[in-house]
Amino acid sequence: MTRMKFDHDSSVEVQARRLIEVFGARAYGVARRMQRRNFRKADRARYWAAVARAIRHARTVEQRSGGPRTGEARSRILAATGEAGSA
Repeated sequence: MTRMKFDHDSSVEVQARRLIEVFGARAYGVARRMQRRNFRKADRARYWAAVARAIRHARTVEQRSGGPRTGEARSRILAATGEAGSA
């Protein structure tokens, strides 16, 4: 398994975008796992819970728009989280 270094100082939206870019459909599960891992550090657990909510919100927005027909899912999620330009 690849180890990654996470920056807890970045905003929730930026972190959600990074997880979506790296993990794709598994991003929500990764954020929830990070929340459980940091349960003794309340501020970090809340941070990861907010990241998971942002990912779930982006996924919900994508499903309401009809869902991706091809490989455009990632760009729709990025647009929903506020990053329209990069994919």
